[in-house]
Amino acid sequence: MSTASQRRHTASRAVPAIPLAALIGVSRVLVGIHYFHDVLAGALVGTTMVIILAWWGTPPVGKGIAIARGHPFLERLLMGNRTHHRAVKPGPTSLHPRLP
Repeated sequence: MSTASQRRHTASRAVPAIPLAALIGVSRVLVGIHYFHDVLAGALVGTTMVIILAWWGTPPVGKGIAIARGHPFLERLLMGNRTHHRAVKPGPTSLHPRLP
């Protein structure tokens, strides 16, 4: 995926998130859980963090993921162990002893 294509894809996800976040903030004020200035401060801090991480945080995270993909254990953590996703039922073979 090219850089321009990645930006369009990210923007297509971010655009619906902005009105949703605004509605959640307004609802917090209307319900009386937060004051308006609390919601505004949270929005400003959140926006600032997104800008900082988008500009400076993305390359180090990408490098970390590339390194993790080269290591078998970390690869399993990233991708999940998709072959053993079954629930363990408690029973006589369980590792936890049953309490009387």
